[in-house]
Amino acid sequence: MVQQKAARRRDWKADPMQGMARRLNSELRFNNEDFKAIQFGLVPYEIGDKWFMFMEGDWLYMHHSWTGYCAYKIRFEQDGFGNMKVAEIWASEHDQYSNRPNAISSEIIEVLLIHCLLRRNKHMIAEQTTPLQLWPEYGKSA
Repeated sequence: MVQQKAARRRDWKADPMQGMARRLNSELRFNNEDFKAIQFGLVPYEIGDKWFMFMEGDWLYMHHSWTGYCAYKIRFEQDGFGNMKVAEIWASEHDQYSNRPNAISSEIIEVLLIHCLLRRNKHMIAEQTTPLQLWPEYGKSA
């Protein structure tokens, strides 16, 4: 099934980010066409869809679809050249994520943006190479 409308917070369970969060760095930039796809978000359709993502204002919220838990939030801004850039990323310090290095968290976010929202292939994290290893993090998008 193809998503017909942009995702909104009310479309799925979306709890606020709880507890501490850490700021991550990113150099990601998107042209207008790609940013429109990001703004459209993602509403889970089947059990293998592990993420719910939606925009509110300049912020993209990334929630685990099964729990509604907010894992990441990303603020976008204009880069001065007509593109949108990632201005800041916040990653939850929830126990599942607290021991993950910032570089791995940043790569997970990039893969989720490119695979789930832009529907493109992206090189996967080196330590996890098989779909079975990737499924817990990415779901069917892996």
